[in-house]
Amino acid sequence: MAARLAHLAFIWSQPLYDFHLVWDESDMHQYVAWARHLAAGDWLDRESFRPYFKWQEAVASREVWSSWFGAHVYYQPPLYPYLLAAALALTGSLDSFRVGQLVLGAVTCGLLALLGLRLYGPATGWISGLAAALYAPFIFYDAEILRGTVVMTTQLVLLLALERSRGGAPAMLLVAGAALGLAYLADPAILLFGPLALVWLWLARRAEGERDWIRASALFVAGAAAALTPLMARNLAVGAPPTSLSTRAPLAFVMGNAPDASPAGAVIPDSTGAILSASGYRVGATVSETLRRYHGNHLALLAQQWRKVKSAWGAYEVPDNPSFYYAAEVSPVVGWGVRFLPVAAAGLVGLALTIGGALREPARALMPLYLLSTVLLFLPAHVTSRYRQPMVIPLMIMGAYALALAARHRDVAAAGIVAAGIAVMFLLPWSPPIGYGYHRSAEPVIAARVHARRGQPGLAAAQITEAIERIRTDPAAAHQVPSLLYERGRIQAEAGLHQEAVESFRAALSEDPHYQEAAEALSASMQALRR
Repeated sequence: MAARLAHLAFIWSQPLYDFHLVWDESDMHQYVAWARHLAAGDWLDRESFRPYFKWQEAVASREVWSSWFGAHVYYQPPLYPYLLAAALALTGSLDSFRVGQLVLGAVTCGLLALLGLRLYGPATGWISGLAAALYAPFIFYDAEILRGTVVMTTQLVLLLALERSRGGAPAMLLVAGAALGLAYLADPAILLFGPLALVWLWLARRAEGERDWIRASALFVAGAAAALTPLMARNLAVGAPPTSLSTRAPLAFVMGNAPDASPAGAVIPDSTGAILSASGYRVGATVSETLRRYHGNHLALLAQQWRKVKSAWGAYEVPDNPSFYYAAEVSPVVGWGVRFLPVAAAGLVGLALTIGGALREPARALMPLYLLSTVLLFLPAHVTSRYRQPMVIPLMIMGAYALALAARHRDVAAAGIVAAGIAVMFLLPWSPPIGYGYHRSAEPVIAARVHARRGQPGLAAAQITEAIERIRTDPAAAHQVPSLLYERGRIQAEAGLHQEAVESFRAALSEDPHYQEAAEALSASMQALRR
């Protein structure tokens, strides 16, 4: 908890803390808007909260998108916005909710430690808990208005309840099923783990000499059905398909698998409109239409999947909403926290050690099976830092198991474990995916807008000027300089600083003579100076 509170202290007065106020295209902004919509009285979301982003205009009209989504289907998985809406209704304070989310993040570290202890022993529990407490991406996302913390908590409760169901405890099977239902309401990707959880139940019960797998599975499914009953009741009340949860699946598949997709990051392919129009935004038809566009070129499809594998297992945290690397510059807690690569390397070594042990003790198969489900997510979807956080849970626990074994043996075997971890770490991808770097224009622009909203145009311009100087040193990001200069001029013009704005617009045009928006803005500022 100390690390999370320290991070909050570092960002409290920084623009990062208020990104959700001005970043209209972000999930953070839309979660708050949706929560306020619910808290205002439309608790069943009968009016169907549906933001319409600029990128959607290039794909289809608002009316077409509405017909694709269907009547009254939730825009995104609803658990997180409902929790946010409840907090706003009770306290009226977004700050209180964010502190509560930090507390939940700290609880998640404890749950992860407890799971490690129950599966592999006290040393594994302590190591995995400490790693989770100091893991930089966990700390970063716990402080943002994003659903990742709730996703992690519900999935850890599911895993713990499954582990505690050994011995045939029916109550724990019901709890595990209910946790699966709640986890689904937070992130539908957990459905990939559902069948694997049933496999684990069968393995665990066979090892314990029990023959009640069907009964255990029925209790597990019953718990999940009970947790999903409110969703189905709401859907029936408003006229949505009973089991519908989110509008995102067809779009996500196109973003992750279209031939012209950039599967690392939240990038909308040029073919999105054509594919979704041809498929009518139906999941099966979208999958078929997307794959048809490869024209039988299976190697190209495999190449897309390989790009996702490299991104999912690489050191780089692919941005979606705020960039992890921007937060690392603002907060030393994030900047100096534990990173993905050592966790992944230790986890893969622990996986190799666990698989052998799982043959003798099937209960330990829980972590490999869960890891498999988190990796399978990236077959239909695109890769971002946010989406791979559940994948860190099993890697962290199995990595802690490997380190605990090495510490206990202190011999040739221990040296072999350490050497294997180092070797794996150097084999994993270190560099960012193509088109990405450690600096981008989005965060400085949003930070400048926060300063402008606070009535600080000088700080806003300085924020962008500093970003320009930094980005010029990064070849992967240097093309963003003209847009930054334009944004600086726009903020200066809005503040009535037209002389400074003219200089910024001219600088943008010197970088890109064909920058039409900068040319028009320059003309407007020059006219304002002549008045």
